[in-house]
Amino acid sequence: MSAGQIRTHDPILDSIATTPLVSADAVSRTFTRGGIAVAAVRPTTCTVTPGMRVALTGPSGSGKSTLLHLFAGLDTPTAGSLSWPGLDGPPQGRPGVVGTVFQGPSLVPALDVVENIALPLLLAGVGEVDSAERADAAIRRLEIGELARRLPEEISGGQAQRVAIARVLASRPRLILADEPTGQLDHLTGERVMTVLLETADELGAALVVSTHDEQVARRLPHHWRMDDGRLLVEETS
Repeated sequence: MSAGQIRTHDPILDSIATTPLVSADAVSRTFTRGGIAVAAVRPTTCTVTPGMRVALTGPSGSGKSTLLHLFAGLDTPTAGSLSWPGLDGPPQGRPGVVGTVFQGPSLVPALDVVENIALPLLLAGVGEVDSAERADAAIRRLEIGELARRLPEEISGGQAQRVAIARVLASRPRLILADEPTGQLDHLTGERVMTVLLETADELGAALVVSTHDEQVARRLPHHWRMDDGRLLVEETS
């Protein structure tokens, strides 16, 4: 910028950049087990904005997975309200909106790896050729080409987790939610997976929220949220 030139801002672009992708207002989620109410998430207010990189930590059973499922629109709060102003409404399976990496197995047993990665795109109306190309690109990115034609029963749990991550990356989401994505991986593979998630989020301009017990993973994300007994206790930036 030359001397004396005034920097200007586009109010529309500025608004888009700060509009929350997902916003929780006093959201809680209670389950009933054996006639007893169990609070998985207690009243929580928070927002995820474009470009955020959040490490969501806390002990097992603290509500991390439930909060991510609420963010993804896969669960409904018992009280409070959720909105997705930066995503033009609830995700509802729309491609390129929210990508979720689940903690447990999530592959279709009858489909091979490539088909598992392409399936959500096909269901969302993406053409077969484009779906296949995006699946192949994601496989190369995760360095799992040797698994392409294997069935889920023919790969390990750690390999299945990498396939699940490739499936999310192929959808090119604006918000990536990863529930313990490195929990079943060795250290080096986990580091590689986190690097891919961060690089892809940067390329897509997507926000990234990762629940983790791994301190090394958490340190790679600048925003730290901690949950305990269903409460979001701390929001800090490192």
